Amino acid sequence: MAISVRAALAGQRIAWRVPQWWAALAALAAWLVLIGLTYWPAASIAHLGHIHAASASIPERPGPFVSVDCVIAMMLPVVLFNLRQVAIASLWGRRDRAMLGFLVGYSGIWITTSLLLGAGIDAVAALLDPAATIALTVIAAFAWHLSPIKRRALRACHQMVPLAPRGWQADRDCVGLGLRVGSNCVVNCWVLMSVVFTTGHHPVIMGGAMVVMVIERFGPHAFADAARALKRELAFALTAPSPAVAPLL
Repeated sequence: MAISVRAALAGQRIAWRVPQWWAALAALAAWLVLIGLTYWPAASIAHLGHIHAASASIPERPGPFVSVDCVIAMMLPVVLFNLRQVAIASLWGRRDRAMLGFLVGYSGIWITTSLLLGAGIDAVAALLDPAATIALTVIAAFAWHLSPIKRRALRACHQMVPLAPRGWQADRDCVGLGLRVGSNCVVNCWVLMSVVFTTGHHPVIMGGAMVVMVIERFGPHAFADAARALKRELAFALTAPSPAVAPLL
């Protein structure tokens, strides 16, 4: 009984101090689905609309399920800090609703872009052989990385605006912020994402692209910093005294 109470309190503390926890779990679940579709022998991506041509390594346009899953897996991790900002800027009772509103705008932009990008890759793949298509997107990604337009979009991905405290105005502000951040994120990452499309949404390529996006947005120590932060939060959640045993002051 005491163990279950402490576990519940630990979960509550994490939810209070890390309000974006459920978005992180959603991204993890999306990665597990993609890995399962790729490596599990019984999984058939073709049934989900991600159909590979028999004679080429360039995939046809992914279906809606794969597009949504890829957006969740790759793009949620890079906006976890944005989600935390939105939660902190919102009233306590609106934190989850505010983050969800942000994700509606942000994911809507990226899902639409992924469908259009898939159509564009299909058109290019119809003119070039698979190796040339992949090489073209890789070269374009390197060139775009040096572009001042990309650098401005990257800085704008960190933007934060005041949010209305309640009512439909608060929902509007959260969705609008998601749209603005998502639009800048698309400008920043669309060429890199084209490499993911030309290589068939393989989890290894997707993982590498996500690592690049995280490092360029948060610095070379981003993953080490995140690991230390997670360790601190878990230590606090598991070692802080429960109300039942807290000393009386």
